[in-house]
This record gives sequence, structure tokens and C-alpha cells, in this order.
Amino acid sequence: MTDPLEQEIDRLLREGGNRKKIWNSLKDSEDRDTLAYLLNEYPSLAKRRKFLVLHLLLTAILVIMTLMKLWAAAAIGGVNLAFFLALVVPAINFYILKKLLRFRRTGYQFLFILSIIALFHPENHHVLEMSLTVAMILMSGFLYLRMFPKAERIILPKEPDTLG
Repeated sequence: MTDPLEQEIDRLLREGGNRKKIWNSLKDSEDRDTLAYLLNEYPSLAKRRKFLVLHLLLTAILVIMTLMKLWAAAAIGGVNLAFFLALVVPAINFYILKKLLRFRRTGYQFLFILSIIALFHPENHHVLEMSLTVAMILMSGFLYLRMFPKAERIILPKEPDTLG
């Protein structure tokens, strides 16, 4: 389950709220580190709408890749160690899919990094898997950079060191 602060921030951003205004209204009542993290974790409503088609295409490709991995696991033909090891990648894909469906920044980051790592795995060296993996790398990187630009991040000011 998500925490109430996370739900509130997501709701405010989906209603078109401004990050700075949300920050100013909640910074005194909540943990500032958590608040900054959660505000940086979700894109604005305008960014969600602007990149929705590309986001849905990326999500569809991830679903296709996950189904292909589940099909390969089922083709093993029995419930043994190889079957359970084959389910690791679909389980990770479901986790990333959950993050993507909620427009979470970490979902795009994980997908970008894990897709690059997937290029080194020999089972992904077929034309279809390779092309889908490269498409996921390009789309997740592009969406991450466009939906979560550094200029829009909430950065906490450094507090002076009180120990010394």
C-alpha cells in the first residue's frame, strides 16, 4: 500500500498542482526529505498528458516482453529450479510495470538500467528481443529525461554541520 502523503501528492499533481506550491503548503507539516523525494518521484499533469502515448507504448512493450518471458518459463515443462529461476525476470518486470503504471520516476530508471543489462544476456540476442530491448532503453531514457528534468527537482538546502 502507498502511504497517505504519497497518495495526496499524486492526487494534487494529477489535479494540476504546482510542485512549488505543494512544497510550500506541506513543508512544515511533513518530513522534508520524504516530501522532497515524493514530489520528485511523480511528473506533473502536463508532462503525463504530453508523453502519454509514448508512455503507453513503453508499457505495452514491457508487457509483451514479460509475456514472452512467462511463455519461456512455462516451456520448461515442469516445476523445478530452472522454472523458478526463469520466473525472476517476469517478477522484476511486474514490479517495474507497477511503477510505470503509476508514472514513478524510479520505474523509468530501473527499466533503463535493467534493459541495458539485459542486452548482455544471450537469450536476448534474437532480433525480436534485441529490438524490443533497445526500444525500451531509448523510450525509458527519453521519458525519464523529459518527464523529470533536473531543473524542476525540489532540492533541499544543505544544513550546516552542527557536530564540529
